[in-house]
Order: sequence, then C-alpha cells, then structure tokens
Amino acid sequence: MHRKILCLFFFTGVLLTAQAAVSYMTIEKTNGEKFSFLLAETPVITFVGDDLVVNGSSETSYAVTDVKNYHFTETDQTVVEKQTSELLRFVVLDEGVVEVQNATPASKVFLFSAAGVALSTTFVSENGSAVVSLPASKGLFVISVGNKSIKLIRK
Repeated sequence: MHRKILCLFFFTGVLLTAQAAVSYMTIEKTNGEKFSFLLAETPVITFVGDDLVVNGSSETSYAVTDVKNYHFTETDQTVVEKQTSELLRFVVLDEGVVEVQNATPASKVFLFSAAGVALSTTFVSENGSAVVSLPASKGLFVISVGNKSIKLIRK
C-alpha cells in the first residue's frame, strides 16, 4: 500500500515537473525563423484558408506552406532579425523635412534634384541621424546616403 502511494506521489511529481518545464509553443518556418507564444497566455491556433493563425490576428498568421513544424519548448525561441533595427530609414517629419535614421555617423547625406544637381550636403550625427530640408518648390528629389538612396516627390 505504501509502495503504491509512493509511486503515485512520484509520478505526480514527474508530471508536474514536466508540465512546468514546457511554457512556450514555437512555430518554426521553412526559412529558419522561429516564433514563440507563451502558453500562459493560452494561444488559440486556427486555420483560415491556407494560413495558420495564432490568436486570430492577421499579424500572427503564417502560410501553411511556410510552416516547417510547431512544437512546445521551455524557452522563448523567437528569432528577430537584427537587420530591422539596422535598416536605413527615411522619416518624413513634415511637408518639407526628412530625417535619415540608422545611418553611419559622420557619413554624408546628399540632396539631389531630378536633373542630378546637388542641392545640399549634410553630415550624419553621432546618433546616426541627419535632417534634410527639401526646397519649397515642387518636383522630384533624391536623398543619397552611402550606397543607398530614395526618391521623393514633392507635390
């Protein structure tokens, strides 16, 4: 009798330990990206058309053909590409001002007209940003930083 009770406590402990260890559901895509969802938040998985949808959001839907597998893990295995925070960004602050972000400090930012005439040159600050003021006239302009550039149309 004591042996049965001890075995019951042992198996209960094993189950509780095993259950406590698994705390994430991880979706692994065919391109190697991984996205984890906390099980404590009770994620809901559904299939809508050809998409695997987690929590009903279009932001967390994955084409079934792109999903390699999904499994349960002890840790968050989400892989976020560093490049998104390192991408060169052009932000329109208002109608005539554009801010360049995530650029190499001390690099030059050129503003060109559609004819290729250099209208202004600015240097990138230590925090990786530079502010470019567009001319008041309408037209096509090109902002160039290193080997990257963007075309802007001012209407």
